Amino acid sequence: MEANEAINKITKRNKALESLLSENVPMIGIYWVNMKKKELKFVFGDPLSETPSTDKDDFIDGRFDHYSIWERLRKNNVLPKNWKLLEYVDIPRGRVLYSKVVERFIVYTNHGLVLSDWHTRLVLKEFNLQDEITDFISDEHYELP
Repeated sequence: MEANEAINKITKRNKALESLLSENVPMIGIYWVNMKKKELKFVFGDPLSETPSTDKDDFIDGRFDHYSIWERLRKNNVLPKNWKLLEYVDIPRGRVLYSKVVERFIVYTNHGLVLSDWHTRLVLKEFNLQDEITDFISDEHYELP
């Protein structure tokens, strides 16, 4: 797939996500953070209402994982120049999922981002989450190497 085709595909997906967000549909998924620009980068999400789960599952998680998406972005040459030689764990990132047990959204990320107001606002907005039912939790899996 050519870079332009990959970018067009991502743009089309983002427009579909924007439509869902305008309908106030909460999302679950993954993202990376551009710390210099204080923005979320490469947000990959699914509407909670359209994500399958079983009664045995305590959590509803999205279909995306950081490693696979990073490799696709690298292969399609859409990573920013200063990210191209890095691995997916070298950039701050996070995951949004839903706990059916406590009926709350959980955002896993690194400790510094959990404490960051701008990060919290961005995640709530991008994933269309309500602050009152969303918990930001630091997890060592998301700490930078």
